[in-house]
Formats: sequence, C-alpha cells, structure tokens
Amino acid sequence: MSRKNANQKIVWPLTTKLIGIISTVVVLATIAVTAMASWFFASSLHSNAELNNLAAAENFAAQIKGEFEAIATSAKSFVSLGLRSGARMHSRSALSKDFFSFYPRIGYIGVGGVAELWNGDFFKKNQLRVADARRFLADNAQVISTLQTAPATLNAAPWFKAQIIAIVAPFEVDGATRNVVVIFSADVVQHLLESGASSGTMYAVTWAGNSLYHPEYSLNYSNINLQDSPVVRDLRESTQLTKQISFIGTDNKRYFGAFAKQTFGKFAIVLETPMSVVYQAVYYAIILDGILTGMVLLASILLVWFIAQSITRPILTLVGATHAISSGQFLLDIKPSSKDEIGLLTETFVSMGRGLAERERMKEAFGKFVNRDIAEKAMKGELALGGERKTATIFFSDVRSFTEMSEKLPPEDVVEFLNEYMSCMVDCIEQTGGVVDKFIGDAIMAIWGAPVSLGSARLDALQSMKAVFLMRESLIQLNEKRVACSKPRIGIGCGVNTGSCVAGQIGSSKRMEYTVIGDAVNTASRIEALNKPFGTDFLISENTYELVKDMLIVEKMPPITVKGKREPLNVYAAINLKGHDGPQTLDELRALLSIEKPGLSADPDFEEKKCEVI
Repeated sequence: MSRKNANQKIVWPLTTKLIGIISTVVVLATIAVTAMASWFFASSLHSNAELNNLAAAENFAAQIKGEFEAIATSAKSFVSLGLRSGARMHSRSALSKDFFSFYPRIGYIGVGGVAELWNGDFFKKNQLRVADARRFLADNAQVISTLQTAPATLNAAPWFKAQIIAIVAPFEVDGATRNVVVIFSADVVQHLLESGASSGTMYAVTWAGNSLYHPEYSLNYSNINLQDSPVVRDLRESTQLTKQISFIGTDNKRYFGAFAKQTFGKFAIVLETPMSVVYQAVYYAIILDGILTGMVLLASILLVWFIAQSITRPILTLVGATHAISSGQFLLDIKPSSKDEIGLLTETFVSMGRGLAERERMKEAFGKFVNRDIAEKAMKGELALGGERKTATIFFSDVRSFTEMSEKLPPEDVVEFLNEYMSCMVDCIEQTGGVVDKFIGDAIMAIWGAPVSLGSARLDALQSMKAVFLMRESLIQLNEKRVACSKPRIGIGCGVNTGSCVAGQIGSSKRMEYTVIGDAVNTASRIEALNKPFGTDFLISENTYELVKDMLIVEKMPPITVKGKREPLNVYAAINLKGHDGPQTLDELRALLSIEKPGLSADPDFEEKKCEVI
C-alpha cells in the first residue's frame, strides 16, 4: 500500500452510517418485545401450571375414589342383602347372577368365613384364570385377614397379567367386623388416568409407593415400588394429603409434580408434567415475537436501503472484483467512489490484485522450467534446504530411434514433435501425482514419492504404474493421429525402480534444481535401456514388483547382470493392471504395439550398454 493510501482520512465512517439506524431499531424491538414479554409470560405460566397440576391430581383422585367407594359399597350391600334374606350365597345362585350381570366389572367378592362369590363371565370375558385369583388371595392372605380400619387397595395385575385391582374393606357381619375382598377390572381407572394425562404422565400408587396403575403396563405387572420418582418419594414421607413440587427427572429434564392422597383405599394419584410442555406457549410467543421483529427489521432495512445506496454500490463492485480474482483475473479496473472505509478497501484491493498478478507471472514463468508443484513449494519456502533420504519410485522413458528420426526432420518439426509427445506424457505423470524431474533430450525422468509422498511407498509405486499405462494408451492415440497424417509411429521404452535415494536442491549458487540421486536412480535408467533387447515397452525392477504384484499382470524376463553390481537383476515386463481390458500376455502386448519378439542371444555390444542377459 502506498503512503498516500495509508494516510487517507476517513471522512464518513461506514460504521456511523449503518449501525446508527439499523442497530437502534433491531435492539429496541428485540429487547423490548421478546425479552420482557417472554419473561412475564413464562412467570405467569409457571404459577398457573403448578396450580393446574395439583388441581388435576385432586380431581382425578376424587373421581377414582368415587369409583372405588361405589364398588365397595355395592359389594357390601349385596352380601348384606343375601345374608338378611337367608338366601344361599354361592356363585351360581340367581341373586349372584343378577348382581354380576349388573356389575360385570367385579370378578370376585369374598367375606372371610361367610361367603366367596365368583363371576365366571368376568373371568371368561377377560381370559383370566380362577387359579390366578386364588394364588393372589393366598399370597396376600395376611393383608386380607388383618382387620382393616379403612379400605385399602391392592394391585392384582402381577398375578393376572392384566389390569386388575382389589379392595379390602372392613364389613360388619352378624355383629362382628370382617374384611370384604373385591377383585375388579381397572378399566375405569385406566380410562380416567389416560384421558386426563394429555400433557404429562398420570398414575396411581398406594401410600407405600407400590404401583396401582401406570400407563407403562410392565410396571403394573411387576408390582414395583416407584419410590425412585421424587414425587412418590415425597408422597411416602409427607403427612400432607396434597402437594406440588418441581424436580429434575432421570432424563435430565425439569418437571412439575403433584400428588393427591385419598384415605379411602389408601391410594394416591401422581401427575408429572414436563416443563417444556408448559412453556410451549412461551416458545410460540418467542417465535411470534421473532416474526414481529423480522417485520420491523425488514421495514428498517427498506428505509435504510434508500439512504445507503452510496455505500452498497461500491460494496457490490468489490464483490464483483472478488469473483474476478477467484477466476484468475488479477488486474482490476475499479476506482474508489468515496472517501470512507470502502474507498480505502477498494484501493487496497486493487494493490493486492497487482501483487497477485505479479506472483502468478513469476509462478507461470518458473513453472515452465521447473515442476509446478516444486515451484509452488519453493515459493512458499516448504522445500527443505540440503538433502534428505527418501524412498521413491523413479521413472525413465526414451523414444526409440529418436536420433535417426531427428536427422530426417527439420529442427522445427523435431521441436514440434517433442512438445506434442512430451505434453501427453507429462499429463499422465501429473494426473497420477508424479513430479517431472527433468527432460534429457527425448528422455523423461519422473519421480513418485519426492518431494512429497502420496502416503506410502506402495501407493507411490502403484501410481507410477497407472501413469505408464496411461502413457501407453495416450501414445496409441497419438500414433493413430500421426499415421493418419503420414507421420512415422513413435515407440518408447520405460523403466521403473523403487528404492532409497537422496532428494534435494542440487546445483551451484547461481542455478539449482530439485532432483534425486543414488543407485536407485541409476538402476531405473539401466532398466529402461533393456526394453529394446527384451522387446518390451515397460519394465519394472523387482523392488517395484514386490510392492504392487497383487495389482499387476507381469511376465518375468531373464535375469541380467548390471555394470557395477555383483548380483543379477530381476526385471519384469508389465503387461496390464489386473481386471482391466487390454493385453493379458506379453505376446498380445507386442502384437498391439507392433514390437517384434527379439532373440536374446549373447550380444558382445550389449555388455557395453551397461548390462548383459544371463
């Protein structure tokens, strides 16, 4: 940025123009309407919810008490009537049948030592067994035989596996007080509690906390004590008949809780309502307030829009400039239209575009002589100074009979041919994550694994294989075009080796280049030279083969001795990737590429070429 731009005075700050109008409207509308109204509304709902919760529990407790009283009174009246009339008190008597037809919900009435009446239709209709009832009476004999001062209720569901309740109430027979036991269906209790618990969970328990009826039937069938509920725990410990509390449930949600006890039957109704249900109206109010705030905000924006045109126009211009830079157009033809922050930002933006254009020109020029990835890393300072040892896959390729071909062509055609050929080959290398190290006449040297590995030596080697197979396909297509133009076909040989090498910036203080050196590089070069005597186009070393052998179709070539190495070198002709279309044998490959099958007899000149077939 120039000194003039740095010292430019901001006459009308953008903050003053926008915040002064918009923030006042939005903040006042949001705070005044939403916060205050919601707070008062929530407080009112909280108080009303507590009162309604307790009132609902009391109301349903009274209704269920009335049902229990009616059942107990009817049973005692029936027994009294039978005893006074001198009629036989048994289940099949006409009096019993008339009574049970009028009260079909009652399944059993028993008075210790006096009468025991069974409603057969009740057990048949509800698919219940009399044996289960007798087992219930036997298991609760102590409670039933103990003289009750007030009626008590028992949960009989665990014995019947159905919603059944029993009442044990004191009853005078022949001047003596006995207990009358009534077993009946809990369908009325079920209907009342489930219809009344629209916004929460309502259930019945004994004063001891045992489940009498719960909408989760499994709790009824197990006769479980529900004292884990804070409301039930408070009910057991409290001497109050009604109470309301708030608590946090096992699901970490807040609840309103209330209970109402009834002395008749010694039961209580518990109602637990999630606070989130109660506050739902508050949430709706907040949404409505938000809509109202949005409408006010929209009106404010429309008002400010007419005032802020002088601000938004340059912002839109900068947005367009941003898009231009993202598409690679760095030289921007825009000028500041105001002397505020936007104007200063515009001038800074233009200066930044010039800097990016200069950097891109340097990168483009640098990339023509050095690999683009290496150039990028060099400009960012990410290349390590000096050398480092890496495991890399090195590739060499060479055009067959290039010297003979170049002697027959004018210089312009030679350069055109090389540029066309190398463009195809370099594209294949870069598509697979490789780096072109250098061009040596018609030869190409490339690396996978340096300066940055693709993840592992195996992956680097596999990508190099894919690159060479892409080269083969590209060369076939290029040759088809050349033959159509009466130009000679191009044949190449490729050699690949994987091994340890030294990578780094090598050269003088005036000129340096990033490359790799070492025995692995020399071996790759010598493997490439073997393609002609072996009649192949693509040879790989044993090191590379071991890394990718599960992915390749290869044919092992005769071992060779390489100049400077004692042990013979095993090389493999790469035919294709497994599972891919194309040649599957070396003979098919030679036929595809028009390569003659050579005779590998000892050649005295071959040893001078750095290797010899064994």
